[in-house]
Amino acid sequence: MTRLKERSADNPAAVINPEMRFNWKKGFVVIAGLVPVAAFFAVFFLYAVNVPFNDDFDAVLGFLLKYLSYDNLPDKLSLLSSQHNEHRIASVRFATLALYKATGAVDFRVLMLAGILAIPAIAFLLYRASKGGFKGAVFLPALFIIFQPQYYESIFCAMAALSNFHVILFALASFYFLSKEGALFFSLAIACAVVASYTQGNGIFLFPTGAALLLLSKRYRAAVIWVAIGAAVIALYFHGYSRPAGHPEVASIILHDPLAVIKYFLAFLGAPVYFYYAAGAASLLVFLLLVFRGYYRRNPVIFFFLVFLFLTALAASAARAGFGVEQSFALRYRIVSVLIFASLYIGGIETLGKDRARRLLPAFLILTAAFNIFSYLDMMKGIRMEARELSLSVVKWKGSGSGLFYRDGATAGSMADEAIKKGIYSPDLLPRHILSSPIEAALPKEYGEIKSSIDLAEDDLPGYLFTGWAAADTAGKGGRALYLVLKSDSKTLVFDSIRRTGPAREGILSETGFLSYIPKHEVPEGEYSVWLYIREGGDSAFKPTGLKVSARLIDPSFAP
Repeated sequence: MTRLKERSADNPAAVINPEMRFNWKKGFVVIAGLVPVAAFFAVFFLYAVNVPFNDDFDAVLGFLLKYLSYDNLPDKLSLLSSQHNEHRIASVRFATLALYKATGAVDFRVLMLAGILAIPAIAFLLYRASKGGFKGAVFLPALFIIFQPQYYESIFCAMAALSNFHVILFALASFYFLSKEGALFFSLAIACAVVASYTQGNGIFLFPTGAALLLLSKRYRAAVIWVAIGAAVIALYFHGYSRPAGHPEVASIILHDPLAVIKYFLAFLGAPVYFYYAAGAASLLVFLLLVFRGYYRRNPVIFFFLVFLFLTALAASAARAGFGVEQSFALRYRIVSVLIFASLYIGGIETLGKDRARRLLPAFLILTAAFNIFSYLDMMKGIRMEARELSLSVVKWKGSGSGLFYRDGATAGSMADEAIKKGIYSPDLLPRHILSSPIEAALPKEYGEIKSSIDLAEDDLPGYLFTGWAAADTAGKGGRALYLVLKSDSKTLVFDSIRRTGPAREGILSETGFLSYIPKHEVPEGEYSVWLYIREGGDSAFKPTGLKVSARLIDPSFAP
């Protein structure tokens, strides 16, 4: 101790400033907050594939092909703001065009990433907008609620990621800027509102809710300007607007079946949990309590963001209740109800006060961490399946001319083919999500019976794609493994397969379906017969399929 004092006296800089010491509590909170964020992005990078899905064909490939075919600027500008279903998605098209101008091509993974980067931005703005000591560990439950995969159908679809997430980001940013004084912040709020309106249709809800925020703040001149600009944006939005074919008539549903709208609305709000009707009703109740407690004065940003989200949910209910309540559980819309949960948590904690919030924090951490973990457990199978099926779709299409995920396969194939020829899009024809790996296996002699139906596609592909179903006549119980075997006079190659849903057995769809995609560079030159080897419980079967494969030397560039 004496030496330390002497050293400190000789060198004052050696004295440790208490404020410079590492705060272990804050460090733990930061790490705990980064865990759900890191897990969220890890899942994205593991399972994102460069394959268009549904609306991606129209909104990305179809748009870009049309845009490049136009010669004059007015036609191009009109295309940018043209209607897509019930929305005008100009910002999605700008993002597509920006990527094309920067790289000369479209990579759907890059567009998806650009879309999901809105999620941490939303979380950051929620944190910045929170008040009343709502910092540090108290914000962790909101992160556990937000950063989980329940809305993965939007995460892994470029058009949905860019529109569904960014409209919410621009909405929250607009409220955030509106809450601040000054011409610059007001201008930024207007810009965000306009961009939100041309990102997705619910963006126009910003104008009535923003006007209410300004009136509440007694900023009447700003409110008049806001309403005037909003009226102009909405008028332009609906100029030449037409109801999408096949969509139910909204007014008819509201008037003739209001109960269907209410059921859809409650289910939509509560969709992130299994007791969805109760959760939806509880969400409404908590929101009404916030209104009663005057939360709109305490934190207008979070409050009017909640109003925007509830209006979005209500509009979706009115527009889609005619499709049935089951569609309220669609994962591509789930981000709205998830953010309602997170925002209600913030509002509830701020209303409770700092001391009571600290006492309740352990319970909230346990509940929201469990929610996060169970969301992954519930969704990961679907995420893996979607990555696999999307990867398979483009390989099947390249090999057989069909298989793309779009309502009109021929149109999708035509767009994809034209985009590939023009160098706009380059699909991965050896996607890791469906590649079969060579394995070591001790094979029996020909034995047992196997019923099967198998298709082989190899033309224009860097691999042999086997798809179909196979069922062994075994009495084995337990795990089932299916291997695809290539046999020549001198070599026997064994490859694993991926399970898929097969035809009904005893009236129940079973996992007799399979796919095996064998890279051609893994198969030495020669003539091979194709066999199936099935192990089920303690039994096995090993039979030829009748298919033949002629392996030739290939260009090494096919190798991944």
